[in-house]
Amino acid sequence: GASLGLANNRIVVIAPVKGSPAEKEGVRAGDYVQKVDGQLTKNWSLPQAVSKIRGKKGTKVALGLLRVGAPNEINVSITRDEIKVISVVHPGISGSQ
Repeated sequence: GASLGLANNRIVVIAPVKGSPAEKEGVRAGDYVQKVDGQLTKNWSLPQAVSKIRGKKGTKVALGLLRVGAPNEINVSITRDEIKVISVVHPGISGSQ
């Protein structure tokens, strides 16, 4: 339940999805994903990270996060759930241009 990106060859949280399990567990924008289920994410591609973090609803994933200003790695356990992302369309923009 978070948008991810790459910064300095590291996986970074762009923003947690509002109301998602990630947000509920305290994942914040700007957090670096250091580990996924104990595996270091150094040199991972974005698709590789997403495939490791996503999973079957009800299963858990453990993340080790690095946060600016936090002295130690922050460990969170997130129970996966179905994430519904709402798309917003601006009334002045059409898809066929």
